[in-house]
Amino acid sequence: MKDNIREKETPRWVRIFSCVLFGAYAFTYIYAFQADALALTQHMLSGGQTQFNPLVGSCVITLLALGLQGLLQRLLPFRGGLYPLSFIPSAVFLVLLTAFTPSVSYGAIAAAAAALLVWGAFFFFLSRPRKQLSSPAPGLVTFNVTVGSLLGVLLFIGLAGQTNDVWHYELKTARYLNEGEYDKALSVGERSLATSPVLTALRAFAMSHEPEGLGGHLFERPLPEGGAAVLFLERGDTARMLFPADSLYVYLGKAPRTDEAPQRYFERVAKTHRKYAYRTPARDYWLCSLLLEKQLDRFAKELPLFYEVNDSTDLPRYYAEALFLYNRLRTKPVVLYSNAEIAANFRDFVEMEKLYPDRTVRSNKLWYTYGETYFWYYLYHPYQGTGKRE
Repeated sequence: MKDNIREKETPRWVRIFSCVLFGAYAFTYIYAFQADALALTQHMLSGGQTQFNPLVGSCVITLLALGLQGLLQRLLPFRGGLYPLSFIPSAVFLVLLTAFTPSVSYGAIAAAAAALLVWGAFFFFLSRPRKQLSSPAPGLVTFNVTVGSLLGVLLFIGLAGQTNDVWHYELKTARYLNEGEYDKALSVGERSLATSPVLTALRAFAMSHEPEGLGGHLFERPLPEGGAAVLFLERGDTARMLFPADSLYVYLGKAPRTDEAPQRYFERVAKTHRKYAYRTPARDYWLCSLLLEKQLDRFAKELPLFYEVNDSTDLPRYYAEALFLYNRLRTKPVVLYSNAEIAANFRDFVEMEKLYPDRTVRSNKLWYTYGETYFWYYLYHPYQGTGKRE
């Protein structure tokens, strides 16, 4: 009987099952979770000259990971229930693929280094001659130990890899925008509360292509602080995704000037050619920027320049809510507007407010029911605008 624990042969069927399980996980990990990140990495490394094909790329990377495992297993064999240790270098390879985009992930690098140290320590320890204390484990026991250990390796990949949800939402949303799939872009992360200014700007671009436009959809999703700036894409944002900021500028008709504030930019593109802007998304970016900045008085003055305003007009949802709220908060409104459905909704909103004296509790309770209304945004969203709220 062998006296070196490395020499316990792992049954062939266990090795095949392990490789199939690892390969299936690696392919799914790359294709379903990291394809957009790798597309950005390849775009940056090639200077935009080549594109990442998700299916082909996932297959190639999976084969490379399996090939690395097979090579190292032949050179530095781990056997018995320790066979999964041969997959650690391949797991590190998968983790490091996305550890440098869009910026260096020191946590992933540290985790990869720790895994390699553990792998090296195990090999050094197990390569030393040791007295055999028991007979080799039966095949089924070896299988259970092997699969259990391999699941730990797969868990390491999932935890140490690039798993920033918001960034992945940005990447996937940007990809759908490039493909003109605006409904799919809006479906990304639709059940998540996590958001960012870049993700909001991408979603706003998609919303502006919907029938009701930006004014009918903007406040349906959680919004970060930042006011009008969350609708704007900086040219530097392209380093985080593959959707160029110039696409937004072309869409609105003009590029921003150097150091031009986002809200000032939206106003300029909306008013440069008033007649033309009347029928373009530029008007909605401008009007929505006013709503995001909570500038209700200015919004009430600007809205009639772009939309017909009267009680029988069907305004986009959030313009109607904002104008109704303006009429309720001002004793001498410059524009009169009423809407029975919105009035009933606002009455319920006010009645619910009275139930919770503490503002923090009240804000949280109201959010669950009215978080998608402009009422809640104006009265409870923490952002107070670039200046004093009107």
